[in-house]
Amino acid sequence: MYTLLKFLGWGILLAVVGGCIGWALRALTARSELARARSADVDAAEFERMRDRLADFDQVVAERDRLRMQIADMRHTDSPGVVGAAPADDDSLPTDATSPPAADPHADDQAADRDAVNADRDGNGDEDDGGGDDGDEDR
Repeated sequence: MYTLLKFLGWGILLAVVGGCIGWALRALTARSELARARSADVDAAEFERMRDRLADFDQVVAERDRLRMQIADMRHTDSPGVVGAAPADDDSLPTDATSPPAADPHADDQAADRDAVNADRDGNGDEDDGGGDDGDEDR
């Protein structure tokens, strides 16, 4: 127990010392980068070019949204960008009403159990029919 506590204490001490050193190095690096940025020449032409690119970006976003809506209209799909678009009338995809139901792998077992229960109710069933299914199985 003493060794474990000693190990834990050294670990906490190392974490605190590492955090302090990391914070000091971060502060020094940030200070030097800030001084370098302040002393750098700002090219006015480059600055205006970047401002124009940012203004053009809004037009690009609007054009992208318009093209997405146009593509969605062509596909006749209901998407969040197109309000009120009708879904496509595609007969190649099966609907729930026309698709066949999934096959139940236990349908035969369930039918046999149902027949055995009905036979017992009618009194026509034997006590032990030799089928091996006495209804004692855990399901």
